Amino acid sequence: MNLFDIVAAPVRFAAAVGETAAGMAKLVGPRGPSRFIVQLAEATSSDRPAGQAIDRMLEEDGQLDRIMAPGGPIDRILAEGGILDRLLAEHGLLDQVLDAGGTLDQLVDALDQMTRMAPIIEAINNPMRGLDGSAQRISGAVDPVRNLAGSIPGLGRLSAASNATEPPVDVDSDVKDRKK
Repeated sequence: MNLFDIVAAPVRFAAAVGETAAGMAKLVGPRGPSRFIVQLAEATSSDRPAGQAIDRMLEEDGQLDRIMAPGGPIDRILAEGGILDRLLAEHGLLDQVLDAGGTLDQLVDALDQMTRMAPIIEAINNPMRGLDGSAQRISGAVDPVRNLAGSIPGLGRLSAASNATEPPVDVDSDVKDRKK
């Protein structure tokens, strides 16, 4: 160690202390990261809903005790042959979902097909709207004729009577007669 290092040591020490103090001031300042700790403490205080929920979870025989109890959900999940073992086992559910040709691939393929069909559906949409409008106009034009036909005396009964007296046509025998 030379003379310069010995003389400069107190200055370096003072600079380090100053930087540390400035860093601490930023840390605990009103805009520093410690404000989040204060906000969290305020939000989880026992007079706030979040704090009351945490108190209920952590109280004796609360939800946390029931979850962690022997034979409880955590025990069943982590037990040998439990849900986690079945999920992560070779050829288990996770493998089935992630395998080539598995559920995830099938979903991706289905989404690809739907994506390819979107322009076709869009192209069909406008003509369908036109057909719907045409059908409504035709219906509007036919309704007065239908109402007129219903108001003609005897027309409704005549057509019903003529349909009832005509013998039904046997298509099969008609086809057989033509072959002969």
